[in-house]
Amino acid sequence: MFLLGLCVQSTVHAQRKQDPYAGIVNGRANYLPIPTYSKEASLYCATGKVEIEVLIGEDGNVLAAKAVSGDELLFDSSIAAAKAARFSPV
Repeated sequence: MFLLGLCVQSTVHAQRKQDPYAGIVNGRANYLPIPTYSKEASLYCATGKVEIEVLIGEDGNVLAAKAVSGDELLFDSSIAAAKAARFSPV
C-alpha cells in the first residue's frame, strides 16, 4: 500500500479475475515504490484510495497498468509507481 502524507493511498490489483494468481498482489511484491504526486494534486488536496489493475509478466515485471478507481488527479503518479513495481516471478 502506498501512502502520501496522511490521506492518500494506492493499491495494486491483478488484471485478470479468472487467473489463479488474480487478486490483491501486494504480498508478492519485491518492490512497491511510493508515488510522487503532482503539485496540482497537493494544491487541490486530492486524497483517497486509487486502485490500479496490473498485468504482471512471468518474470515479475509489470507489463501494463491502468487506474480503475479513485481521484483522477492521482492516476498518473499511481500508474507510474505501479509500472515500476516488481513482483516475485511465477
